[in-house]
Amino acid sequence: PAIWIPASGGIGELGEGGPLIGLLPAVSFPQGTARLSQGDLLLFYTDGVTDCENEHEETFGLDRLRAWAARQTGVGPNEVRQKLIDELSSFAGKRRHPDDLTFLIIQYRGT
Repeated sequence: PAIWIPASGGIGELGEGGPLIGLLPAVSFPQGTARLSQGDLLLFYTDGVTDCENEHEETFGLDRLRAWAARQTGVGPNEVRQKLIDELSSFAGKRRHPDDLTFLIIQYRGT
């Protein structure tokens, strides 16, 4: 599930995750709604982010990702992008990533 980083602080998750986009024909995806406020961020990510391993074969995991996301309140999307790249690189150390590290950060600018 996507991680929601409200501009007011804290984090949340947007419902459930779904199947890989573009992999299977005629697949359905769960739907939901959320009331976003100006400045809120959404972080969409693949399992390559949470499965990133360090030299001790520990995974970055969802708990670390949530804790990291909670520290991103008030940070712009471009800086958050670079900070996540740096965080994963620092965590992995010299360990090569066996999977893709794909993520998307969206900032809601309001209406």
